[in-house]
Amino acid sequence: MCRSPAGHALARTKKQFVVVTARRLIFLPQTFLGGPGSGVLGEVPREQVALAEAKMGIVSLLRIAFGTAGDGVTLTFPRVDKKNAEALAAALVPVPTA
Repeated sequence: MCRSPAGHALARTKKQFVVVTARRLIFLPQTFLGGPGSGVLGEVPREQVALAEAKMGIVSLLRIAFGTAGDGVTLTFPRVDKKNAEALAAALVPVPTA
C-alpha cells in the first residue's frame, strides 16, 4: 500500500531504475529504449528503507518498506535481472553497528 506521494508515483510507473546511495534510495523512470529517464520519481532516505521480503526465482520479488507507516513498494525482476535483484537485496540488508 502506498500512502506517501513518492509511493503513489512509484506505483504508477511500471518499469524503473533503482539507485542505492549511502544516503537514499532513488527511483528513476525507464525510457522507451530501456535506459534511465530524466527526472526522479521518488526518493527515500536510507534510514527509512528496509528490505521486508526477498524471493529469488524465475521471477524475483523484493518488498521494500518505507518507514513504519506500512508504506513501501514491491519490485519484480525478470529472470535475466536476477543478479540485479540479488545485488539490490544485499545492498538493503542492514549493516550491524558495533
